[in-house]
Amino acid sequence: MVDADATQKLALVGFMGALAGCSEPAEALFLCLRKLCPGNVYADMGLAMVWTLSDRTTEALCLLENLCCKSHEQHAFLELCRGIAYRQEGRHANADRCFAVVSAAGGPPSEFAALLGAASSAS
Repeated sequence: MVDADATQKLALVGFMGALAGCSEPAEALFLCLRKLCPGNVYADMGLAMVWTLSDRTTEALCLLENLCCKSHEQHAFLELCRGIAYRQEGRHANADRCFAVVSAAGGPPSEFAALLGAASSAS
């Protein structure tokens, strides 16, 4: 079992790898984290983001729709991930609703969600 702090740090490494175009190693990392830390939403959200970046948004949204969060911060990150996946799939109204929820909640993901929502409105 990996502690929560280590899981979040490993998830950050996975996110950075996925954004750098290393989706296969990132997916492998998140799949391992899911086995080592069942029920950890950051591992699930990371896997969903890898799938979103790999044009597998249907799989990503299926995973994201079934996640339960234990805190407001986790819920904000979940809504941010959903918004990104919806936008990638072309479902802009759904994405905007997710970004609005995150923006209203405040906290770390709110500024990013506000930028994504503004970018979505401008396009």
